[in-house]
This record gives sequence, C-alpha cells and structure tokens, in this order.
Amino acid sequence: MSEQDTPTSTPVYTSPLSFLHLTKSYHHFKLTSMQAVQEIDGYAYIFEHEQTHARLMWLACADTNKTFSIAFKTPPTNSTGVFHILEHAVLCGSARYPVKEPFVHLLKTSMQTFLNAMTFPDKTVYPVSSTNQKDLINLTNIYLDAVLHPNIYTKPDIFKQEGWHLELNADADALCYNGVVLNEMRGSLSSPETMLYHKTMETLFCDTCYGYVSGGDVREIPNLTYEEFIDTHKRHYQLANSYTILYGDLCLNDMLQVIDEHFSNAPAPMGAPNELRLQRPHSPKPVQFTMKTTPDNAMVQVSYVIDAPITHEEVLAASVIIESLCATNDSPLKRDLLDANLGDDMSAMLVDECAQPVIMFQLKGAHKGVAAQFKALIEERCAQYVRDGIDRKRINATLAQTEFMLRERDWSTYSDGVALAIQVLSSWLYNDEQPLDTLKFEAALAHMKRELTSSYFEHILQKFVCKNAFCACVELIPSEQDDYDEARLLAAKKAQMTTDELEAIRTQTTRLKALQEAPDSPQNVATLPRLHTSDITASPVLPQTSVHTGANGRYTLLHHAIATRGITYMYSYFPLDTIRFSDAPYVGVLQEIFGKVSTAQHSADELDILTQQHLGALSAYIVCTSNDENPQVIAPYFAVSASALAQMRHYIVDYMVEICSSSRFDELERIHTLLMQRKLSLESAFINAGHSCAMDYLSSMRFAQGRLMDEIEGVSHYRFLTKLLDNWDEEKLTLAEKLASIARVVFLGEAPQGSLRLPFVVSVAGSTHDAAAITAQLDDAPLGAGLAGAGAAAKANAVTSRLVIPTLKPRRCAFIIPSQVQFIAADAPTLCPDINTIGTWNIASRALSLDYLWNEVRVKNGAYGCAFQHNTAGFSAMWSYRDPAIATTLEAYKKAAAWLQNWHPTCDDFEGYVVSTTAMIDAPQKPYAQARMLDMWYLKNRPANFNELIRTQQLHATPADIRSLAPYLDGDIRERCVCVFGAQDAIQKAGDLFDTVDVLIAQA
Repeated sequence: MSEQDTPTSTPVYTSPLSFLHLTKSYHHFKLTSMQAVQEIDGYAYIFEHEQTHARLMWLACADTNKTFSIAFKTPPTNSTGVFHILEHAVLCGSARYPVKEPFVHLLKTSMQTFLNAMTFPDKTVYPVSSTNQKDLINLTNIYLDAVLHPNIYTKPDIFKQEGWHLELNADADALCYNGVVLNEMRGSLSSPETMLYHKTMETLFCDTCYGYVSGGDVREIPNLTYEEFIDTHKRHYQLANSYTILYGDLCLNDMLQVIDEHFSNAPAPMGAPNELRLQRPHSPKPVQFTMKTTPDNAMVQVSYVIDAPITHEEVLAASVIIESLCATNDSPLKRDLLDANLGDDMSAMLVDECAQPVIMFQLKGAHKGVAAQFKALIEERCAQYVRDGIDRKRINATLAQTEFMLRERDWSTYSDGVALAIQVLSSWLYNDEQPLDTLKFEAALAHMKRELTSSYFEHILQKFVCKNAFCACVELIPSEQDDYDEARLLAAKKAQMTTDELEAIRTQTTRLKALQEAPDSPQNVATLPRLHTSDITASPVLPQTSVHTGANGRYTLLHHAIATRGITYMYSYFPLDTIRFSDAPYVGVLQEIFGKVSTAQHSADELDILTQQHLGALSAYIVCTSNDENPQVIAPYFAVSASALAQMRHYIVDYMVEICSSSRFDELERIHTLLMQRKLSLESAFINAGHSCAMDYLSSMRFAQGRLMDEIEGVSHYRFLTKLLDNWDEEKLTLAEKLASIARVVFLGEAPQGSLRLPFVVSVAGSTHDAAAITAQLDDAPLGAGLAGAGAAAKANAVTSRLVIPTLKPRRCAFIIPSQVQFIAADAPTLCPDINTIGTWNIASRALSLDYLWNEVRVKNGAYGCAFQHNTAGFSAMWSYRDPAIATTLEAYKKAAAWLQNWHPTCDDFEGYVVSTTAMIDAPQKPYAQARMLDMWYLKNRPANFNELIRTQQLHATPADIRSLAPYLDGDIRERCVCVFGAQDAIQKAGDLFDTVDVLIAQA
C-alpha cells in the first residue's frame, strides 16, 4: 500500500474504502474479498499472505478501541492440556523480547484496554486492544514474536513452571505437583458444573477433540512430556494454520507492514497440525460418575448434538427456542420440569463455539434415580410443543430480547473487537468460504420474524431434540470419597524413588525458585517497546449531567447526555435508610425475587413475557455508598435497572411501577424455588469465585458498608437462606409479611413514624426527549408517595437513619468449601481514607499486583491469580485465586510493606506504570457503565471532574510518593483481617493462623 493510497481523513467505513482493491497486494497481503457488514456499521476485508498463506481479516469500523488478534486451530488429542500450557508458555519471553514475562510488562506499561490469551476446545486466541495506534503496534509486535519465536525451545523450565513439575522443598517431606496451569485446573475442576460439562462432552464426542479437557485434566497434565509439548508447538503455531483479525479505526498500512515483517520471517512449517474431525452421530448409553461434593450438587445433564451441516440462522433459532422454553422459572419447559419435582433447579444452554453445537439441559439438586425420567420428560414436552406449537408470545419476546442484546453489544469485560474476533472464528475456523456467518444476524432475525406464523420453530425443535438420536444422558452422583488421591499416589511414587532421584527433584525445586526470583536484566527489559507520558492524549470528555427535582420533591432525576445507539437506560435508587439492620437479609430476598413474582395486574408468566418483549433488561441490585471523607457513614439504596429501545421507553416506568407497587408476596412456593436457586448460585460463587467472596467478607469485618452487604448477599445471607429454607413451613408466612412491609417502605415511601425519608433518585441515559418522557411518567407514578413534600424537610433536618450497623469484629477466619485449591484474602492493618492519595494508591496497586505479588504468589507459589486492591474508603487488601498454599501466601502479604518501602523503579519502569494506570481511567466505557459511574459520583457527592483529579495525581506522582504508602501495609498477619475459602485439609493444616474455622458448604 503506497502512501498515496492511505486515506488522509477519517474514512467512512460504511462504504468500500477507495484505497483498497480486490486482488491487489498490500505488504504481501492480497485482498481476496470484501463485503459490507451492517452489524458493525462497516466492512470486512479478507486477505491472504502470499508467502505463508496466512489468513487475515480487517473488520473496518469507526470504533477507536482497536484490536489485533491471532488465533491458531488447536484441536487436542488428549487431556494433558498441552494447548493451554502453550498459551501460557509462549508468553514467557521470545527471541526479540527475551524477558521472562513480556505479558506482565505489557500490563504494567501499555495503554491496552484488553490483553489476554484464551484456550478453547479447538482454538487458541491471542487478542489485544488499545485506543492508541502506536500502542497497538507495540502489542502486535510482542504477541507475534511470542507465538512465532517463543523461548520455550531454549528454556525448558518455562514448561515446568507454567505446566507442571514435581516439587520437593528442603524443609518438606511430601512430594507434590506444582505449576500454574495445573493449579488453575485444580480450581476449575473443583466445580461440579464444570466436571459435568466435561463428562458430557467426553460421552458425546468420544472420537474427536471435543471429548478432551482442552484446559487439562489434573490427572493427565503430568503425563505431558517436554518433547510432546515442543512438537505440538511446531506443528500448530504455523501461519497456514492461523487466523489474524484486525478491528476498528486503525491504520491498515502500518498494521500490515508490521504483520508482514513477522510473517515473512516465521519458522518454516514442521509437521501437520492435528485434524479437526467431526464426531459421527451415535447414541451412548446413560453415564454415571461420582465426585466428592455436596449432596445438593447431584446433577443430571441431557444433551443433544446439532449435527452438521447447519446454518448460523438455525443455531440462532435454536438459542431462541431454548431461551423461550427454559430461560426463567415461568418458561414452559422449565416450569414443567420444576413442577415434576425432580430436583431443585433446571437450566439449559447452547454450546455453539464449536463445529458441532450442543443443546444441554441440566437438572441441579437432582433427586435420586430421576435421570431417565428427566430425559423422558424433556422429550415428551418438546414433542408436545412440536404438536401444539410453541407459545408465539414467548418466541416473539425472546426474539425481541435477542435482537436487543445483539444490537447493544455488551460483551462484559471483552472489548468489541475481541468479542467479535472470537465470534468470527466460530464460522471461519470451520469454513473458509463462510468467514462472516456468525457475525451477521440481521437477515436471520428478519427471516425468523417472518416465520412467526409458520411451523418454522417447531421444525427446528423437532430436528434438534425430538428426532435427534445423537444425544447423551450423564449423571453426577455426589460421593464422600474422591476417587483421585494425588497425595497417596505421590507418596507411593516417592517410595519407589532412589535417594539420587529425590535429591534431583530437590535441586530442581531450588533451581526453579531461583530462576523465578531472578530479575530480568536491564538489557533484556530495554528490548521492550514502551510508551511515554507524552503518548497519553487528553482525558475523554465526560457527558453532561443535568439534575432536576421531580413532582412534590419525591424524587431527583439525573439526565446523562450519552450517545446510546437508540437505547434508553434508566436506574432508580430507593434509599434504604429507614430499614432496620435485622431486616437486611429480607432486602436480599426482595432483590432476588424482584420482577419474578406475580403482580396485581399480571401473573408472573405474563410479566415474564411482557418484560422480555418490551425491555432489554430488568434487574434489581443493592448499592451501598460510603462517604469519601468518613467511610463508616453509609447510604444504601435498592437499585432497579432497566433498558429498552427508545421507542419502547415508556414500558420501563410502567413495569417498574407495577413491580414496585403491587408485587404479590404470597406466592410462597414460587419464592421457595427462587431462594433455593439463589442458595445454589451462592455456593457456586464460593467455589468458583472465592477470591471475590473473600474480599467481600474482609470488608464486612472493617466497614459498615461491607457488614450490611454481607447480610444482603454474602456469607451471612447464605447462612440466612440455609436456615430459612430448612425451616420453610415455620418461616414462610413471616417472610411474606416482611417482604410486603419492606416493599411499602422502600418503594412507596411509607417511612416509620418519626423518621424522614430522602427522595429516591432516578437517572436516565439517552436523549433529552427520553428524559422528559420518563419525567412525565414518574410525576404521575405512586412511587415515593409517602415522601411528597418531605424531600426538602429531610435535607434540612439531619436524617437519623434507623439502620444501625452492629459493632464490627475484625478477625482471621476460614471457610471450608469443596475445593482442591484456596482463595486467600488479607487486608492491611491500617486504613488510609484520603481521597488525595487515590491516584498514588492506583500506581502502588498496579506495582504490587504485577510485580511483587505476581512473582511471589503466582510464579513462586503457583497460584493462578493474585492482586492488590485499594479503594476510596482507604481499604487495602490482597487476594489470591486458585492458590495451592495458605501460609506462604499470607507470609508474602506480610512482606509487601517491606517490598514497597524499598521499591526503586527505573525512570522508564515508573513512567510505564503511570501510563498504564492512567490508560485504565481513560478506557472506553459502554453507555450503561458510564451512566452508573456518574450515578455513583452523584450519590457520593463527588465533583464532575473526579477522574481528572485522580488522573492528575497519577501523572504527578513520584516513586517516593509510592514508597510513602508502605507504612499503611506494615504489620504482622495477626494484626490483619484474613479470609480464606478452601479445602478442609489445607485449612486444618494452617489452622493456627485462624481465629475461626467454619464449614460453609458441607461435603457429602
């Protein structure tokens, strides 16, 4: 591409770019096809690299959050997790960038908005995003050198560190396995849902890659040899087996030049990659397997393979049908299955990121011996829906919901470019002739809408479920014993080893730890490209927020002038200052059942259909803000979130008012089912996201805010639910009365005598017309009726809250859960609630997380994740994720203060931290996330330039400022609050570190 071919102004991506021409080559990339993609308001340009035959696609659109990703087709032939280990290992240094962990350096120094790598059952993807073109090129250079020229060939210890190795410490007698991926999978495979999924896939896909645990089975990982590991890289990380995807408003000329340089100097192909084969249809016999877990984790999964050939529209139609039948408790198939009383909960999902998608129906808390009955009932009911027709109101509602989500493009933590690249691979990986099938949905949606009056959906259901013999029934049976005793196996292995062999393992253990502790040389670090503070552009301009007082002072309306792509977002915040602390668990119940029970106007079934049809989303959650100057002064709110396409905006207020003012709390069996499901979801959170739960529990021991939230949705709430459900018949009527009373107080403003209520707050993100229309509706609504005229009086008189938080009790506690790994959190002994140091703490947090804790807890101890966090309340804490250790991790936390006190980064290193920390503040936000941030600023009375204040602190910080924070972290572990979620054996072994040890989730 010559200079004159490069556009001189911002292109209009909805039309073909004039400087690109079919069959022409640009830096050895020949343009082979191009087509409009209205779903991204842009074009897709597909190229082939002439020398290597590598594929490349550019999804050209106006998004300034640009993305580069390269993926390789990587179907495994066993469960050793070789591709997962390779994903980690290639990011441990390369020929051009020989530092130990360039990935971590990028997190420290770049302006990335997404940086990660992911292993799927048939592909490995390396994506990065940035709003800065120079930064994106830096990231591309490092990632391409990593995947094509990794240090794994010259440094075998990378395989041992990231994959697995035998370990024997000088002061320990027991032989053990360690390794980052091994420990990650120990945690992942502690989840009953994950084990059931893998057993199902193994049963269905007994002859293909989908039958293996692509992440690695903990029993199989130690069977992987270094030689097989290297051979696998040689055969799969070759460019003819690759898929490169660019996205966004980027300089194509510069990107192709950089990519061509790497591709033209790539190693020659060595051997053929594994073939991605399709499984021949078969009907396996029912399978049972045991797992050491709690009795309520008994599960049955019935699954149907959607066999090829299949169109993307058919897959999308299948997802619409499954959602229509199973999404909520009032969906017909889920309702029938719950009414049959076969178990505690039922769900369904479509696994479609593979060549042969799978529909899975799962029964959780399954009663004994119901597997065959569950399968028969699914097929019987589906056959009935085929005969009688699926309720078109539900299909129509699910189609509307699907359309909303596809248009909104909310990918959670993924940038748009990363999410769309992964989506593209779900078609391109399997068919070079149809690379964009999974990206396009407009025509499919339009066709499905036209088919609402036909038997189209019934035909799909009949084909994929009723007449599909390619299915399996798998049952998980809880057991008191684990059928895999690693400690016993290793003890036997050790008994057979010679003294020399044991000494060799001790020597290897010492050598690996020394290598892990050794810093990169300054010369190696200097090879990494870096940004400077001069590369940081001006901070993003935040939208204007206007504030209005509603009718009779009942509410305050905030309008955020945010471009929302035709969607209206509304958040309502109802003060909880007049509830009593003893009622907090009931607020948690009210949150859980909000919008899921009948109202005076509609049955729960009708309401479910209507809200899906007219709204994009409707949910409730609790917000508890604290004062930036005095964090023990709190203001809790019951928040209601809703969104809709602008033409449907009036339904937002209509349904919110209906649910808030007339929900029926006498539907006790429905509520019982919802609470049982909530209890199961909390158990899943403790097992799969224990680090987050541990941090929340730490907060409950230090802060009024945390203590309240623990009663509403944390460990204390879980215990409340357990007791409530165990004594349901005695407690259910009291529960109904409590819920009705709290709803009147919270939503209608019926404040107890002698107290005053503050107005509720409503925020609208969208056009001025949206805000005006919603204001008119709220003025006529009964919400907060008891507050009429009280708003000013409440503000004039210091409102005395009835919500009194009990005395906080800092301590060191451990919770036993069914898990093979631990989640370990500990706070700093001293609070630092100074808003003028937030920017400084942000830099310290990044340094502690990505330098100190990364080395001490992840690299040396083998934990899969770790971090340091500090918030505006002055709360500092550290956590680890899927950690094999307890005592050594807590000791590392204790030494963090000394490390920070002696932290003397080079000028370049410190500037990198400033750049990356500031980039996180400037990262693009989705409209709804931006609205919620602005809401929190209002509720906390923060200035409109709050981000700018923090940004300025960061840009002017010095290393001495960071070191000055060290005293806040200093103190013995016994002076800290500690919370651990983990395995019984590990917790008992470290028992003297804890004041209390509780069995949170009992084993079978």
